[in-house]
Amino acid sequence: MKTIVVDRFGDLPHIAQCPIPQPALDEIRVKMHAATINPMDWRIAEGMLKDRLPHVFPLVLGVDGIGIVDAVGKKVTNFRVGDHIAGRFLFKQVGSGSFAEYQTLSQNAMLLTVPQAHFRPEIATLPTAAVSAWQLSQCLKFPVGSKVAIIGAAGGVGSFATQMLARRGYQVIAIASGEHTDYLKSIGARDIIDYHNGPIVKQLLQRHPDKGAGVIDLVNGQDEFIKNLPWINENGLAISSIHAAPKANENNISTVNFEFTPNIIALQEVLKMLQDGELKTIKTRTISLEEVPVSLQQSKLGHGSGKTIVIFP
Repeated sequence: MKTIVVDRFGDLPHIAQCPIPQPALDEIRVKMHAATINPMDWRIAEGMLKDRLPHVFPLVLGVDGIGIVDAVGKKVTNFRVGDHIAGRFLFKQVGSGSFAEYQTLSQNAMLLTVPQAHFRPEIATLPTAAVSAWQLSQCLKFPVGSKVAIIGAAGGVGSFATQMLARRGYQVIAIASGEHTDYLKSIGARDIIDYHNGPIVKQLLQRHPDKGAGVIDLVNGQDEFIKNLPWINENGLAISSIHAAPKANENNISTVNFEFTPNIIALQEVLKMLQDGELKTIKTRTISLEEVPVSLQQSKLGHGSGKTIVIFP
């Protein structure tokens, strides 16, 4: 079967032929239907989790995916052959990812069954991006009407967070390239600031001099993260999704380094929101498995919008 792998940390991802895996006693095997590209994929290839989880080489990349169960181990009770499933292909070890035509994983991973009527490629965007956005939104306890800036709002997590916070009554100020203005307004952003037009904090203070309650920064390192803190009012909060938040700052603003937590209940919640129309499908583009290595390099450069979905034949 075709897979996308790295043979060691730092290698460029490439296509490789691997044997179709056989499920262990408590594992299911999934015939993959779709997967999605996440920044986490190339970070894993570079060794992001090397000191936190065991790794198996050649390391098959891919965190999120959907597919149909085609085999189960003898001790599996949570799923059966024919189930349509969605979830994260990262559980206790790294290297059995979703960029493969078939993949095995524990029945106890962050997985759920999806009604066949709702089973479509866009569901693969939910496990990391939408659940991250949901968890980020739960960190904010501001009054309705508060202003919140999202830096990197056009990406996958940013697109879902924009919708979720707007639905809660926050005024979302989306920081992104100006080319995404119409898209971001269509999913709930109140204002869009183009980072190409100068320092973000300067533009925020000019257009929103009353300042805001919080910032969710999905892209910046520590130096740029700190620069935007003066826009936040007292008792506000700044969150970094890439661990760029310092423990202390001269603005005395509360800062948090967000850590994704696998959570099946959260995945069920965002899937229900999508099914009920409370959450819009975000901007997507589709590629083949063969195009994944190039797409991962593009993801590393940043500045994309929405999500890239990998479609399997």
